[in-house]
Amino acid sequence: MGNQSSTLIDSLVESTNFSHEEIERIRKRFLKIDANRSGTIDREEFLSIPAIASNPLAHRLFAVVDRDGVGDSEVTSTQCKWLTSPGW
Repeated sequence: MGNQSSTLIDSLVESTNFSHEEIERIRKRFLKIDANRSGTIDREEFLSIPAIASNPLAHRLFAVVDRDGVGDSEVTSTQCKWLTSPGW
């Protein structure tokens, strides 16, 4: 999987404004938040983020990232920016 992971990271670097190091940081933070290793972040995992949990609009924030209403979210480029910002 190492080579496959490297290829995916290289592809993300080419198609986004993120560096290799930023993509790796995003991946590590996503894995830390995705406690059940489902590949998505569900409502409970999202609300476990301290900066989100303390926000009175946390449930509304989740509704924004849960685009299909299923109750989980894949990481978008906007969410990547949140995950890489200080305090996460």
